[in-house]
Amino acid sequence: MEDPFQPSCCIYAGLYSELIELANMQKDLDKMDTKVIVVSTDGINSHIAWKKSMESIRYKDQETPKISFPLISDNAFEISKSME
Repeated sequence: MEDPFQPSCCIYAGLYSELIELANMQKDLDKMDTKVIVVSTDGINSHIAWKKSMESIRYKDQETPKISFPLISDNAFEISKSME
């Protein structure tokens, strides 16, 4: 069975690249006193699996740094619906 969190999976490919780019920018964003949060409609267990998977892959021939920004679960769609 294909791992849905691998970057080759079409559903998560865009998400992977965006989150990894944010992870790569963390130090620069910290210098600008800018905090990143990520909101997703998936549950917390998915977020734990995403983070573990993303931190273990190479992207653009670089190791992905540890992700220090929070991944917020909005599986009740409260935040998402407020953005409509």
